[in-house]
Amino acid sequence: MDLQSILEKGESVEIEFKSEKRGPLSDNDIVEAAVCLANRNGGFLLIGVEDDGTVTGACPYPRDEKGINPEKLRAMIFSRTSPGLWTKVWVEEIEGKQIIIIEVPKALVTATSYGKYLTRILGGDGRPSCVPLYPHELISILSEETKLDVTARTIELNASVIDEEAIDHVWKLCRGRNPDLEFVSRDELLRILGAVTPDGKLTLAGLLFLGKKEAIHQFIPHHEVILSVFKASDLVSQKRFISPLSILIFELIDEISRYNRGIGEVIKNGVRYEVPLFGMEVTREILANALVHRDYMCLGAISIEIHMDGRLRVNNPGGFVRGVTVHNLLSTPPRPRNPLLAEMFRITGIVERTGRGIDKVYLGQAVYGKPLPLWNVTESSVSVTIVGSEWERQLTEILINEELAPEEALIVYHSYFKQGISVKDLASALQRSSEEVEFFIQRLQSNGFLQREGERVFLSKTRINVQELIISILKEKGPLSRSEISKFSGENPSKVYRILKKLLEMGIVKRQGKGKNTFYTLQNSR
Repeated sequence: MDLQSILEKGESVEIEFKSEKRGPLSDNDIVEAAVCLANRNGGFLLIGVEDDGTVTGACPYPRDEKGINPEKLRAMIFSRTSPGLWTKVWVEEIEGKQIIIIEVPKALVTATSYGKYLTRILGGDGRPSCVPLYPHELISILSEETKLDVTARTIELNASVIDEEAIDHVWKLCRGRNPDLEFVSRDELLRILGAVTPDGKLTLAGLLFLGKKEAIHQFIPHHEVILSVFKASDLVSQKRFISPLSILIFELIDEISRYNRGIGEVIKNGVRYEVPLFGMEVTREILANALVHRDYMCLGAISIEIHMDGRLRVNNPGGFVRGVTVHNLLSTPPRPRNPLLAEMFRITGIVERTGRGIDKVYLGQAVYGKPLPLWNVTESSVSVTIVGSEWERQLTEILINEELAPEEALIVYHSYFKQGISVKDLASALQRSSEEVEFFIQRLQSNGFLQREGERVFLSKTRINVQELIISILKEKGPLSRSEISKFSGENPSKVYRILKKLLEMGIVKRQGKGKNTFYTLQNSR
């Protein structure tokens, strides 16, 4: 442990400073700080340090003695927590002042002996703080950590609350996607889905997926989706959806489709392809993700926003499942918060059977050169924004109708926008090891998508429409001189000259200055 480095970096979710400048902390203060850390990721509690990292020194412990006895402090923490926390306690000295360091292990769930449950979070101001753990949060934590599926528990209802329209709809879905289910009976289908247990009891997942609206509302009153449409900051319309999930997802897709439209087209190998504002697979997977992985123990509705400027935003109650972050989202194995509910969506073919639907979201954006999903994750919510209105014609022409793995499409995507990128940076962007990225690069090279120059990879020139590339470069970096355009495009100056001349004649580009001070930029109308 590098104490000086920790003091310089300051407090975080795993590090807490406690001052005794104005007097000794109570045992309760110390115990609650330890519980708070343990119920998050564990970490270090430093006593005798101000919030800004200034060392002011710790008071003696026990309080009636002259020195600090780490073993007695350790024993006190264990005896006043339930289940007991076995911490490590030691003392270090900086500039003649003592600091008590308590290393707190991560716990499944622990509390003070007087019944206080706490956890550590980052507040809205970006600073860490201790907050209460509420009952629904405790259930969620236990569910995730012990692999207990909340939606698999049975409820005091039977199959009579199943919505007949929903079961007919699911039956049709299963028959179309899973031939093995074509001839099963209604009751057999309910058991195969996990909606009903062998002894005839209804599961929570079964109620959510197939139940009548009034029955769902009785047991899960916060099951609802609010879809709002905005023009700039003005609310244009708002609808509330409360159907069972098997019907709800298609209601939402239909509603969003009303605002979907073509925003362009490309022709490749004689075939015309329309570029949609929101790709159908992207929309379906984003919605399914919200419905399947939301925390049903957490109050609040799913919120969907359609912005007329071309954005789709989905906000979900409950943070990511523990262990999943924005930085490992593409590489971590599937970890459904509600496994039985996720299985229902897979059996019926509503979502990707591999559980890697998030790959399809990234692929669906990359193919059209659109911005990749924008995430905003807090302790209590997950929000994702899909930008549909911005796209790149040249990249679409390269990727459309190509049978590429998501990793391959993303490598081409990043190589296009970076105009050359290192293997290390690609590994970071794809959340994969450099060895995995090398494998995909070699496949792309053999198929003529990439070329390599040292440690950097570029789009193969045979795949590039140089005219569109120059337009893209001027859009991002202009105004530029002819030599600068040649440098950024990798094309020889004479070819760049011919293309610029053509673009000038077409009115796409304009020239500024004279002689050595000549620069090119796009016309304002483009």
